[in-house]
This record gives sequence, C-alpha cells and structure tokens, in this order.
Amino acid sequence: MAQRKVSYPSSKSFLKELAQEELKHKEKLLVIMENKEKISELGLGASTIQDLKIVDIMEATAISEDADYQRILVYAAKREKSTYEYYNFTQSLKSRG
Repeated sequence: MAQRKVSYPSSKSFLKELAQEELKHKEKLLVIMENKEKISELGLGASTIQDLKIVDIMEATAISEDADYQRILVYAAKREKSTYEYYNFTQSLKSRG
C-alpha cells in the first residue's frame, strides 16, 4: 500500500483520499460485473474532456518515502492514463466482435 511507503503526513492523507476514490470505482465495476445491463451507467454523468496531453510529457515517478504532493499527482496521473488506455483497448476488442 502506497500510504505505508511515504513519511509525510500530508502525503499519507492524500494517498488515503485517492485510495478511497479507487474503492468507489471498484464498487461500480463490481456492480456492473454482477449485472451486465448496468454497463450503460458506466461513465454516466461524465462530460467530454479535452486531453491536453500534459501527462504525456511528465517523467514517470514512483512512490517513495519522500514522495511529495507533486510526485504523488504525477504517479496517479500516469496510472490513470494507463488504466484509461487499458479500458479503451478492451472496449475496442469488444466492438470488433
């Protein structure tokens, strides 16, 4: 768990908030896995957001004991991008048949 890797209290708190958000995402996915008809609700309420490609130019970083807010944001952004690309890829496979 990333919270155990950092020493700054503010970093621990921020990572805890991010983990709680991820648990909410997990719950949504579990509901969809149990009831495939709910897949239409995935992304419900999300608006179209322009990708500014900011994450693309950021240097990858790892969570370490001295990770500060900025490093955590970069790490989280890179993970989110990777997850987004994974879901898009799996969706394209589904679309192909």
